[in-house]
Amino acid sequence: MVEPEEATPFRFMTLDELRAHSPGSGRVVETLIPSRGLVLVSGAVKAGKSMATLDLCVSASYGLPVFSCFAVPTPLKSIYVTEEDSHARVAGHVEAFLRGLDKDPTDPIVRRDFETRRVRLAVRQGFRFDDDRAMQWMRTEALSFKANLLVFDALRRLSQQDLMRDVSQLNAMAVKIRQLAEELACTILVIHHNHATRFAATVDDSAGGFALRAEADTLWNVIGRSDDKRKLEVVSKDLARPHNYRLAWYSEGPEDDPTLLRSSITEIAGKPRTQDDPVLDVFRRVRGPLYIQEVIDKLDQKMSQSTLYTRIRKLMKDGVLERHGKRTKEKGQRYRLVRDDDYPFGEGA
Repeated sequence: MVEPEEATPFRFMTLDELRAHSPGSGRVVETLIPSRGLVLVSGAVKAGKSMATLDLCVSASYGLPVFSCFAVPTPLKSIYVTEEDSHARVAGHVEAFLRGLDKDPTDPIVRRDFETRRVRLAVRQGFRFDDDRAMQWMRTEALSFKANLLVFDALRRLSQQDLMRDVSQLNAMAVKIRQLAEELACTILVIHHNHATRFAATVDDSAGGFALRAEADTLWNVIGRSDDKRKLEVVSKDLARPHNYRLAWYSEGPEDDPTLLRSSITEIAGKPRTQDDPVLDVFRRVRGPLYIQEVIDKLDQKMSQSTLYTRIRKLMKDGVLERHGKRTKEKGQRYRLVRDDDYPFGEGA
């Protein structure tokens, strides 16, 4: 008698099935947001991540360009969940962004329309990804509201306290979040803090959690500046190159009115750096490893050895160059270019 074969979870998939499980084609917000999948917003504390995502939600809900720049083909319905900011802070920012769009948040009709049809806000409700009741509530609300975008701020407060210490747990959480996006056929945007004190280099680096980065379809890297402008880098699997911007919020009144905010953004990718960084220009031209002596030989201008080493150290600190191979007595240390498009995010940009 032939024993029946035991059922197995493994099977091959058709191209149509693969397409059904892949992120949606196109972008619901030009450059910034894919039509389905996971977006990771990474940056240090107070870099402007929450403001940027709230601005996104408010503008996109009316189908207006995000940051006064990025087109929104169809108005988006968003659910914004934060365990990070206070009730007053969230309310203040939302009202300021509404006024920046010439919407009066004190008008009952505007408020009701915004709260019931455009953006749902959940502030300090105790939501956690590892709470089954919370996850089921989110599924129900997202489907009922027909949400296109779910925003979660921030990962460290929406999960176990020791999550950031365990790469395997963080990886499992990233997969769980992606599965939720696929299940709801929407885009999920997760805010993740970079910490000054790192628990592990593979978890907390300049692009955010390693596991989240591996699962994400699009990455935002937000860097604060002393002049109140932010640097925003957008990297995506379906974009030809990283996009780098300067982002700022301002008001157009006779006085600087924090209750009215508008966005200003300028692209800085491709900014020519030949004149102010001749060393980087040499590496760009060669596109290969160079010894110090070779760099000196190829420079278009005279430069002292101390100045050259200062520039090399600066480029290494920014993660643009790295040592490559052993030092030789005749040619000195050898270096190679490891980053280029995102170099404007170095301190000298």
